[in-house]
Amino acid sequence: MKALTIIYNNSNCIVIGNRITPEREQRAMPILNLFGNKIFAVLCSIILKQKISDALSGLKILPTSLLKSKSCEAILNIDKYGDLTILFMAARKKLRIINSDCKYQKRLFGKSSINKLQGTLNLLHTYVHALYYKCYIDRY
Repeated sequence: MKALTIIYNNSNCIVIGNRITPEREQRAMPILNLFGNKIFAVLCSIILKQKISDALSGLKILPTSLLKSKSCEAILNIDKYGDLTILFMAARKKLRIINSDCKYQKRLFGKSSINKLQGTLNLLHTYVHALYYKCYIDRY
């Protein structure tokens, strides 16, 4: 609810959920995923020059105008999951990125369908592509 209030009161921002909090359930996120998420958050923070706590969180609240924007098609075409595209497009539109802690619990059933190695390589490719094309900088 806190995240909705933030976005409602400030249309110049997006809110991303932060699963990497002390309040998360014990062993909710496998240690390898936690390590990878922290590394990608640091990379994203450096590139965007804004603090990003959890770049790969699926919880994102943003203005619909951002989704309708085609400001960075080069990155959109290779970002399999869309998480980085949303962050780069927000930075390009000079929107503030606000981190909001969210409750994260251990998966109750099933297992992740994401291949860790393939997913990591795709994300690294997306970062390199974004840096090369400077998809996070507004050129207009």
